[in-house]
Amino acid sequence: MLVHCVSEQLLTEGDLVAILLAEKLARQYRGAAIGHQVETAFAKVLAAMTNTISIDLGALSEAHSFEAAATTELDPGLFSRLGRAAIERRRIEMIYFTATRGELTQRKADPLHLRNSLGEWYLIAWDHLRGAPRDFLVSRIRELTVTDEHFNWPQDFILEEYLDQGFGMIRGRDPIHVEIIFDEYQSRWMRERTRFHSTEEREDLPDGGLRMRMRVTALDGVKRFVMQYGAHARVIKPAELRDSIREELARMRMIYQSVASRLKGNSSR
Repeated sequence: MLVHCVSEQLLTEGDLVAILLAEKLARQYRGAAIGHQVETAFAKVLAAMTNTISIDLGALSEAHSFEAAATTELDPGLFSRLGRAAIERRRIEMIYFTATRGELTQRKADPLHLRNSLGEWYLIAWDHLRGAPRDFLVSRIRELTVTDEHFNWPQDFILEEYLDQGFGMIRGRDPIHVEIIFDEYQSRWMRERTRFHSTEEREDLPDGGLRMRMRVTALDGVKRFVMQYGAHARVIKPAELRDSIREELARMRMIYQSVASRLKGNSSR
């Protein structure tokens, strides 16, 4: 498709590539239904541009691609109504599936912010059931009612500080200081990456390793983060995190020893 653009300030081809990549990334991260909506909106933006540059978007599309993480499917209508409720500060009622307990609950909440984390959309809302802010995975909302009741922003709630509390979208209450050392081998890749957390501090070690410090309020997300690097990452603190990883490894060892025993028994028959 050949598109002519843009307005008073001239867009370069690099600008158009950035727009294209943003659109394609968003579409691939949002699932089929809402992805179509994003694609349609993007087409409207392009159509509104005036004629100053000609660029072949088809050629640009063929030259760039993304491998997005697997994400849950979103209902575009529900997502749109949720966003409008957050903008207009209108209270919502919803039927929500809590995966950890495997049950549906009826919740009343004040929608404060929609947050995309690693391709998944979360609603940050003041939960009337808990009397505190909570994160809700949007795809787990089974039913949504936007009421006519308006709400005020919670007193003393600062969104930026709230986002800094967790690792990923896993949060707790009290701050926990985490210290991890990556060996020289893994540190080569860690240094290439931007910060994994807003409070992260890094220190180069004499042996080529890397010390990483951060402050979080929950350890589940950090545990998963550390375990993906296997023996190349070592938790220094807190002891609670070290113990949790050690216990997880012990359970995994038992599982695979059991599997190996069964396979050995089957092969000897």
